[in-house]
Amino acid sequence: MARGENFIVMYNKGKTEEEALKLPWYGRWGNLVIITFIFILLALGLTMLILGIVMTFVHTQMKQPEVTSFFNKIIFNGYLKVGDVTNSLPFFSISVGLCIVLFTIVGCVARSKKSRVLLTVFTILLIWFLIVQILSSVMWIMVREKFTTGNVKDEMNRMFLLYNGTTSTNEISNSLDYIFIKYECCGVDSMTSSSNSYQFNSTLWWTNRDSNLTLVPSSCCRHVTMDTYLTYSNTDCMRILLSHHSKGCYDAVVDWLNYFWTPTIVLSNIMIVIEVILILFSCVLCCAVRHAKEIRI
Repeated sequence: MARGENFIVMYNKGKTEEEALKLPWYGRWGNLVIITFIFILLALGLTMLILGIVMTFVHTQMKQPEVTSFFNKIIFNGYLKVGDVTNSLPFFSISVGLCIVLFTIVGCVARSKKSRVLLTVFTILLIWFLIVQILSSVMWIMVREKFTTGNVKDEMNRMFLLYNGTTSTNEISNSLDYIFIKYECCGVDSMTSSSNSYQFNSTLWWTNRDSNLTLVPSSCCRHVTMDTYLTYSNTDCMRILLSHHSKGCYDAVVDWLNYFWTPTIVLSNIMIVIEVILILFSCVLCCAVRHAKEIRI
């Protein structure tokens, strides 16, 4: 045995493995960075998990068959249906949150044990999840762009022309009545009593309405419910436009979705950055552990 090796063995004799395994400076810094960002990632993951649970109980309007079937008629990229993609947002948030919690636990154990195997597993899991999360974030940004750039609005206007009144059995008509009532809106764009061009005059309902004085259907009135809109009649609302929902349904749906879209996309993007940092410093720590073990031998 060489003299230097004999000195290392004598120095390490009687010490525990953790005491003998002294990391080089870059390993100690990497260890500190990892534990810091693991706790940050854990907090973000728990936030995403809670957000997904909240959406599960609050995001009920979009999950209704009438609303889902209406928005599923809007397709992008050839096969993705807007209704189904939007309804997957709560599941996406919960799944991301649970995966992040699991990964942070693995990361904490790997860091504390200074195990190259666990650090490698942690890094591989993060790389896999990073790819999935980037693809998911891109998809969500694309869906949001579909709403904000007017593509969805154009499709809503096209389907709105097929509206045929509250008594119609037409699927689009039933869906729009539900949207009018649940989202407290009327038409695709906002409509006020001062407007000279009413959106409904281009629909099938306009020529089939009971009275030429009626400007909006009963489902647009403020105090109607799903149980009463079929028999509801109010002159101030339907003819004079004094008590109807003046907000357009496009803005109502987008505003409602933005409550969930914005925090989900922001949290996801922040986590992507943190995951990249953790992947890099996990590799640094893994190299430091290997270097320390080679010196100890």
